[in-house]
Amino acid sequence: MASSSTSFLINGIGAMGRGLAHQIMATPNATLAGLSDIDVNHAITCCQWLGLDHQLVSNPSEAEAASASGRVAVADDGMVLANSGLGEIYFEASSAMVISLDRCCGRLREANTR
Repeated sequence: MASSSTSFLINGIGAMGRGLAHQIMATPNATLAGLSDIDVNHAITCCQWLGLDHQLVSNPSEAEAASASGRVAVADDGMVLANSGLGEIYFEASSAMVISLDRCCGRLREANTR
């Protein structure tokens, strides 16, 4: 029986975001589709730490293309990943709570219209 994989997105790559990324990579049938941080170098460094190929992206289409080519999409804006078709689970690990709530509500609205 083939096992399906669950894909994850993480916004905010501080201590919590790095820990989440590490745990995702250590979990069977889990994949890391994208990382974002206002300081994109945090996301790049996390990918390097985990040994993951990555691609810097600036819009949802680029994020989807990166994922299709087997690379982790990396952005400096969480909305790029949130508005992409990537990730079944979106972790908000930043400290921007109002913006985070808006992102999450947008994803829920989108899911309810499918």
